[in-house]
Amino acid sequence: MPKRHPKLNPLQVADGGYSLATLFSAEDMDCDSIILWRAHLSVLRRLALAGQRGLPLCSMQDTYCELSAMYPELYEGCSPADWTSALEQAEVLSRTNEAVWITEKGLFLISFVECEAVLGCDSEFAASL
Repeated sequence: MPKRHPKLNPLQVADGGYSLATLFSAEDMDCDSIILWRAHLSVLRRLALAGQRGLPLCSMQDTYCELSAMYPELYEGCSPADWTSALEQAEVLSRTNEAVWITEKGLFLISFVECEAVLGCDSEFAASL
């Protein structure tokens, strides 16, 4: 299956590559985007455990610092606010000025990425989404 890239919005292209907002909002789930989401499973799981009350928005900064230390090339030129906004644009979380919580799409994404880890990117299930 050929690799499909998201449609680019010129405002979302960073240094000749895709920005986090572009990658997170890709409609097609290919192996590359699944790898990106796999890196964020711990965040999504933590939000899922917090339930409807969510977590304090300030806790996202600590999480961002942890992830950006593990994947510096992915977060280059991105601030914690940019990252949180990209996740919100991807509709996997919602937020107010004080709290952040997971959405139904975020819960589905957890299941999808975990299932993909077992079945593989080339499975019929992955291809159907």
